[in-house]
Amino acid sequence: MKSHIQVALSVLAVLLFATTSEAQITFDSARVHNHTHTATFEGTWVRRMILEAQNQNAYPLGNAVAVRNSTSEFWFFYEFRPEDGPMIAMFESRVVGARVRVTYDPVCFYVLGFEDLNPPPVSSPTPTPTPTPIPTSTPTPTPAPTPTPTSTPTPTPAPTPAPTVRFSAANYNAAEDVGSVQVLVTRSGSTALAASVNYKTSDTAGSDSCKRLNFGVANSRCDYETTVGKLRFATGEASKTILIPIIDDVYAEGSESFTVTLSNAIGASLESPSVATVTINDNETTTGTNPINQAGFFVRLHYVDFFTREPDSGGLSFWSDQITSCGTDQACIEIRRINVSAAFFLSIEFQETGYLVYRLNKAAYGSISDLPVPIRFDEFLPDTQEIGRGVVVGQTGWEQMLENSKVAFAADFVGRSRFTTAYPTNLTPPQFVDALFLNAGVTPSTTDRSQAIGGFGSATNTADTAARGIALRRVAENSILRQQEMKRAFVLMQYFGYLRRNPNDPPNTDFGGFNFWLSKLEQFGGNYITAEMVKAFLVSGEYRERFGP
Repeated sequence: MKSHIQVALSVLAVLLFATTSEAQITFDSARVHNHTHTATFEGTWVRRMILEAQNQNAYPLGNAVAVRNSTSEFWFFYEFRPEDGPMIAMFESRVVGARVRVTYDPVCFYVLGFEDLNPPPVSSPTPTPTPTPIPTSTPTPTPAPTPTPTSTPTPTPAPTPAPTVRFSAANYNAAEDVGSVQVLVTRSGSTALAASVNYKTSDTAGSDSCKRLNFGVANSRCDYETTVGKLRFATGEASKTILIPIIDDVYAEGSESFTVTLSNAIGASLESPSVATVTINDNETTTGTNPINQAGFFVRLHYVDFFTREPDSGGLSFWSDQITSCGTDQACIEIRRINVSAAFFLSIEFQETGYLVYRLNKAAYGSISDLPVPIRFDEFLPDTQEIGRGVVVGQTGWEQMLENSKVAFAADFVGRSRFTTAYPTNLTPPQFVDALFLNAGVTPSTTDRSQAIGGFGSATNTADTAARGIALRRVAENSILRQQEMKRAFVLMQYFGYLRRNPNDPPNTDFGGFNFWLSKLEQFGGNYITAEMVKAFLVSGEYRERFGP
């Protein structure tokens, strides 16, 4: 006779086969906890079967029953615990992928019944009408708090590139008859602050004759004017132009080149190209007649030689007319050329620029050791160009422009290391001024001395740069010094202006020629016509050969 558990398992098997013939059950674990086991049951319909355990001693721990058919498999694991008494075993699965839970103790069961977990749908009863709800007052919504705006972070600006200066090109070409070639210097990066850079022309011609042809090297005495100075970039200014006068000689010499170099940049760094080559393209195929005989050429050369600038149209016309009005009268032309030439040295524009530079050096340092002059050509030229830049006497506002230039130049001059070494700032104002008058070779009046000292106010030292510049100017502009040095400076400017060299440069070896002409000028009381000094330089082979045979 079958035991109760065999009967129960038979019923279980029948029920499982009956209800899960299309189901898939996968056992997940042999034991979970507290005699509860799980398995995955995959199917669409299942019944719950309730079994009651009766015999606590019927089966040992660990027996199992398997229920199978061709399309499904279910494993029922159990263990017996006699101390727990009767229990309920439940098998269920509701949907695909649900769990079957088995809880039991002990191991002998009676089938008490089963029920469907997802029975077939039945007809729905007539629904009871839903009572109309009593409306209630809609509560006032609590406004959402306004979010505190989050400040948008300020983006970090990209760093501005550091300022640099450079030539706009490495090579420039100029026709020989261009007048002045324009060389452009540009500033890149930040232009928020002022900046400056020095420039200077140079060549390798040395003391070569201007008659040397097809050499390929330009000569500053014959082919272009030495141009030296400092470019000052104002705030926001991105470019500056250097004007270099070109001499249109008549030699058929081929193309010739010289260089321009930037240096000592302040407020910016030098960037390549900082050296530029300027090529002068010759406009002659055969050597012609010397153009210095032409009034217009002659006058223009005086502007660039003495004023270091191109002539203004009014000045060029006026001085040319002084010569051409003579017609063919050679005696008239000769004397007019001499007077026109001397007028450039005696003019306000030169007296307050070139001659002022001469006197500033005389007051500051006296004469050069063993020489009768206070300055050399390579010192004179850049300072004269600096103090005279932009000044055109006769044009509106020229007086103020000249004064501004003098003030700036004097302040720069007393700030140079040569000057500060010679005049330390611990000098008292009287000591400082007396030293300047001593170098100038002038015994000042009480008034002149007091005025020069007065710029320092109550100071006991001479550290005030502006006051130093004012005092130096008052000594250099002293009327005694001006008159005392006039003849000496006049002779020196014959060498600087006409010959573009120092008196003891080749072909000379000493100041013999200078001393000769100084004595001649003094002999005739400063009358350059009677002394024939200006005439001698104008007709000299060295001067004329600068421009042609």
